[in-house]
Amino acid sequence: MENRYGLLSDEYYNRKSKLYLQNSFHYADRLKTILKTLDPKKGEKILDIGCGFGSCGIECAKLHCEVTGLDISPKAIKTFEDIAKKLKLNVKGIVSSCTSMPSIKSNSFDKIVCADIIEHLNYEDSLNTFEECKRVLKKGGKLLVYTPNAHHFTEYVRLKKVEGHICVKTMKYLRKTLEALGFKIEKSFYRPSSVKIVRQLDILFGSFLPIFRKRLCVLAVKK
Repeated sequence: MENRYGLLSDEYYNRKSKLYLQNSFHYADRLKTILKTLDPKKGEKILDIGCGFGSCGIECAKLHCEVTGLDISPKAIKTFEDIAKKLKLNVKGIVSSCTSMPSIKSNSFDKIVCADIIEHLNYEDSLNTFEECKRVLKKGGKLLVYTPNAHHFTEYVRLKKVEGHICVKTMKYLRKTLEALGFKIEKSFYRPSSVKIVRQLDILFGSFLPIFRKRLCVLAVKK
C-alpha cells in the first residue's frame, strides 16, 4: 500500500502507549484540552478517528460514552483494544482509512475526535475525511480537530520531520474548510507546546506572536 497517509510504525504505538499509561505530561495536557473542549457526556456515541492506541477514546469510555476507535493501522487498533480490555472498558475498534468509512452509517455519532491525525493527511485526504465526518455525525453533532500549527516556529527550524507528518495545517485552513462544508465553528483557539522550553516560549509570546502558538484546536458543529 502506498504510504500516502503518513503511516506510523508498530514501535511508535508501543512507545507512545507506554507514555500514556504512565500519565506523561504531554498526554495529560493534551487530553485535558480535548476533553474540556469536547465535553463528552454519558451515553453519547463518540468516534475517535485516527485513534492510534486510543488515548482519547479510552478517556471518553471512562466517562461511560459509547466509543468507536478507527485507524488504518491494525497494530493501532489492537493496542487500543488491549488497553481498553486491561482497564475493563467496552470499546469498538475498526481498521479503516478515514477518507472513506463505508462500515459506518450516516448520522450515527454525537461527537467525533480528530486528534493528531490531520497532519498525517494531504489536503485532498483531509477534505475527504471532513466530508465523511459530516456524513456520520448526527445533526447538531460536534467535530473536534486538534493538530499542530504549520506557522509555529518549530515547523520552520525543524531539521527532521516528525514521524508520519506529511502536511501540517493552519488555523485559517481548518476554519475555512469546515465552514465551506457547512459546519458552524463553535470554538477555535491555540495551545502551547508540551515540550518544556518551547512551552515557556509559547506562553510568554503566544498572545501576540503567531509563531509561538503550537497547537490548533477547533470545535465545529454540524448544522
